[in-house]
Amino acid sequence: MFGPEIIDKPGHPELAEAGEQAHAALRRAVAACVPGGQAADVALAAWSLVHGLSMLAVDGRFGGAGMEIDTLAGRITRLFADGLAASGIIRSA
Repeated sequence: MFGPEIIDKPGHPELAEAGEQAHAALRRAVAACVPGGQAADVALAAWSLVHGLSMLAVDGRFGGAGMEIDTLAGRITRLFADGLAASGIIRSA
């Protein structure tokens, strides 16, 4: 959707639409849990975390981690949520 594999992205408007739908779903989920003033920042941080983790997985960078990507993604997501809770942005899950 966002990678360089498709050079002619304007020729594939469905990619932009799918990306916007995914981002909108994330923004709605974050807005339900985070005070208004910080929701945009938290959504961007979460989007960045997911994108980075996905790109690392696509690039095969987790071979030495000794765990499946689903397990690793769960651990990383928990660390992110715990950090938000520790900072008082969200209640502990």
